[in-house]
Amino acid sequence: MLKKFLILIFISQAIFTQNIFAENKKEKSNYNLVGSKKNISNNSTDVGIEDIFKIVEGNKNLYEFKNYELEKKSLDIMIRDNKLGDFNGINLSSNFSYIENVYPENYVEAKGKHYNKYLQNTATYGIFFVNFNYDYNRDRNKNNYVSYGVEKNLKDIFYSKHKTALKRNNFKKILNEIKFKKAMMQKEEEILDLYKKVFEVKDEIKLKNKAYEVYKKEYDKQKKSYDLGMNSKINLEAVQFELESIELELELLKENLKALYEVAKLNYDLDLEKYNLLELNPKFSIETLMKSYKKYETDEIKINLEIAKENAKFSKYNSFYPDLYFKYERVDKNLGNNNAYYKDQDIFSLRFSKKLFDTNSEYKIAKIEEENTKNYLEEKKKNIEVEKVEILREYDRLSKNLEIHSKKSSLENKKYNIKKLRYELGEATYLDVLDSYNKFLKQEIDTNKAKNNLNSFIYKLMIRS
Repeated sequence: MLKKFLILIFISQAIFTQNIFAENKKEKSNYNLVGSKKNISNNSTDVGIEDIFKIVEGNKNLYEFKNYELEKKSLDIMIRDNKLGDFNGINLSSNFSYIENVYPENYVEAKGKHYNKYLQNTATYGIFFVNFNYDYNRDRNKNNYVSYGVEKNLKDIFYSKHKTALKRNNFKKILNEIKFKKAMMQKEEEILDLYKKVFEVKDEIKLKNKAYEVYKKEYDKQKKSYDLGMNSKINLEAVQFELESIELELELLKENLKALYEVAKLNYDLDLEKYNLLELNPKFSIETLMKSYKKYETDEIKINLEIAKENAKFSKYNSFYPDLYFKYERVDKNLGNNNAYYKDQDIFSLRFSKKLFDTNSEYKIAKIEEENTKNYLEEKKKNIEVEKVEILREYDRLSKNLEIHSKKSSLENKKYNIKKLRYELGEATYLDVLDSYNKFLKQEIDTNKAKNNLNSFIYKLMIRS
């Protein structure tokens, strides 16, 4: 009995090796094997996930890209204004005064109330200004004058609201880049999940198409035997049931694939149907990925910290240091009596302004925001380190899971070939053979999914790094 069993194992191994060789040879000529880079047909184009990412990144109609461009334009406009500072346009102002003169010059002749009327027009460009004062009274020449000069807050020479706004907006440009990068990362992860689903469905269709061919041949064989009276009806019905079942499964899979294609077109403007999707095959170093994992998130917080520091710095400067305005004015005033004292008059002035007993709330709030951002940065770093530990654990789990499924596939294949041999020797029923083949087919699908799960997990790490 032992001798018979050993002979049986030896024969099954030989058949298994021969079958695998024949299947591989057939697969290379007719099918796109997992891991191979051959076209399904001459009309399809081989593309990998990296190629799909490039197609998406080059799509200027994406909402994320449009939002990034609009934000960039907005920041460029603000930066241009920050650089112009006080020289952003000419400011025109006009002031008309109607003042009661309680003691008119000719008090005896004055009847009723007397009013003095003045019109003052001013044009300002940055620190430069021009004034024109017009007197509507009887002695019009007395108060008519033109003046021009400069006025500057000396505090703004060292630090001004325009300079600090320029720094903040330059930081915001960097934040806009990071925000766009994060948005594209999220989109790439969504596309990766969709790519994986499409690939798995297509792969399952290929495997079940192969199974369909196997069942079809078996059905023809069983039908012929049954017609000759050499086979039982139950064997014929069993293989017929499997054939019909797999036809329904293929129909459902094709409908599912069609729906996934539609999602790709509507959500990502991708026509995946015209491509032959290649197997996910990342080239990576887990140590390198862990070093740069989610660096963009800490970079974003660091930029926000720089903005908070800038806000606190300017608030402190603006609160603690006084405003000191220097003004020079050249006045051309014609008194009408050839008095040169008031003609071409130079006026120098210095104006001091400081708010006393201020609570400095703006500066204190800015410092609190700075401290809060620092704490958030440290917390984010800790969370990322915790994530790395969990990622390594998950990577190890997925790797071992793939190894287990690969061994199961090999085992189920051996069981199937042994079951066929035992059927030929009359030691197993045909239903046992069909059941063994179904288990092998299911395990092959599960193994491919385990491989795709691992590879898609690695690609997500690559995206986030």
